[in-house]
Amino acid sequence: MKSTTQKAKLTARRIIVLGGMLGQGTDRDLDADARTWLRQLATAGGLASVRVRSGFVRADEALTDASDKKRPAVRDGWPPVSILSSIPNGVALRTAITALFLAQTRNRTIFRRGAIQLPLRAISANEPGWTDVMVVPAVFRSRQAGSGATQHTLRDNRVRQVRDALDRLDIEPKVRRRTKTPMARVGLFGSPPQAGTARRSPTPVMLYAETGLRVGEPIDWVLPQREYFEVPISFWTNGWVHALTPSEIANFFMYLHLDTTEPLSADAAGHAVNGYTRGALYGLTPDAWDTHQTLSRFGLLDVTPDPERRDDGQISGGATQHGHLHRIRATLAGLEQPAVETVLTALRAMEDE
Repeated sequence: MKSTTQKAKLTARRIIVLGGMLGQGTDRDLDADARTWLRQLATAGGLASVRVRSGFVRADEALTDASDKKRPAVRDGWPPVSILSSIPNGVALRTAITALFLAQTRNRTIFRRGAIQLPLRAISANEPGWTDVMVVPAVFRSRQAGSGATQHTLRDNRVRQVRDALDRLDIEPKVRRRTKTPMARVGLFGSPPQAGTARRSPTPVMLYAETGLRVGEPIDWVLPQREYFEVPISFWTNGWVHALTPSEIANFFMYLHLDTTEPLSADAAGHAVNGYTRGALYGLTPDAWDTHQTLSRFGLLDVTPDPERRDDGQISGGATQHGHLHRIRATLAGLEQPAVETVLTALRAMEDE
């Protein structure tokens, strides 16, 4: 798990990024703009929640028999959330779940014939692009190219990140051919053979079932009728989709899924998730599970801790001691709060402790 110093640096950096989403230091409130589009689409489509297949977050069989702290590297066939939450940077997981949102809005301009029809950037004030329905943090960069300086605007940076994410989610990602490091494929998207890259021209992106590359050929996406869990629409419309980190999203989705497959009684303290369930079935690392602490501060998880365990989950007194598991359950009421402001407030309080 990350050290206290590492966590403090990441928290400070995250506060800056979230402030930028609200327009601090820029001329655009990205959070407000994206939530406006998402709310319009959700309202027009009559959406109250988004259905997500169980296979998006959980494996059909145990992924590994390795010990809790020695999980092997993710690979083809693992749950997409497990693969995407292991990528430290980028917006691939946000892109994937935003695609599921878009497919269920019943907007025939955006989703038709099994494909999402969005340009990278907005065509007009009435037709959004990927960088309008998503918040993509960006920085201004300039570099020397040949005899002159080539400037990369914030908008260019956002477009590049979305294009990279779409490729990362493709059945045959180009980036896989450009790296020497083995890369697990997700396989949620399929690009047409002659797909263009024009920023303002909609390019169909075929959407496959979000179970990913389990067996054989990918399956065309249709609205799931069984073996799914539901994510409240406020996860998107209140900005949680871009306020949370990939690891936090993965951990929160695990508890949403458990609420469906293992329903809790009203007076139950929560789910007791052991290392086997978290690692072998959901493919999450100890660091991903550790985000229950921040998710609790954000109001999205209710944690009843084992008094014998420290905050990092270790048992006081060492491995020879016996303890119980934390009891944790999702708190859907927390999703009704504005995400970026809520997360910023919590992170600033953590800095002051």
